[in-house]
Amino acid sequence: MKHTFVFIDKLIILLKFVPRSLDNEDDKVKAKKSLALIEEYAHILRNLIESHKTRKYLARLHQTHIKKIENWTEQVAATFKKMDSLLAVLDEDIKTLASVIKNNPSKWHSVVSDMAFSMVMTGLHNEEEDLKRLRNLAIFEKQELEELIDHKKHSEGLHFWQSIAGLSEDEQIVEHEKYFVGLLS
Repeated sequence: MKHTFVFIDKLIILLKFVPRSLDNEDDKVKAKKSLALIEEYAHILRNLIESHKTRKYLARLHQTHIKKIENWTEQVAATFKKMDSLLAVLDEDIKTLASVIKNNPSKWHSVVSDMAFSMVMTGLHNEEEDLKRLRNLAIFEKQELEELIDHKKHSEGLHFWQSIAGLSEDEQIVEHEKYFVGLLS
């Protein structure tokens, strides 16, 4: 689940770097790159989330049962429900973003804001103790991850993400900014 949450975090952070408006051609190009990244992240998240639901990975998840989490089974089921909700939000918002870029650029800012709000409302980005514990469970092995994350730059980006995890929050923000500026430029 750890890697799934990394991509959820990356998606939410990415939304901070999309253009505020589509007033000029450079902003539209950046918006299209942002949309392509959002689509790639959504694809990766779908792969990760659906794979977690297979018998093999559910068994691994069951074996990691954390005694400090009350109602473990219910917590995991609720998290999967939130993840399914996130996928539904992404599916709808990707279509909306593509339409706005093409047909109604003046609505860009409000649509991106709505998407960010919807993602936060799924409850997958909060800091509850039980969710923090779930966020740290590594269920997939390295080669399994590489098969599920079928975009090489994102697989490499995952390793980068893990390498900055030990930095202070301010240092992580700087590294995130460098990372997304590089992807969107």
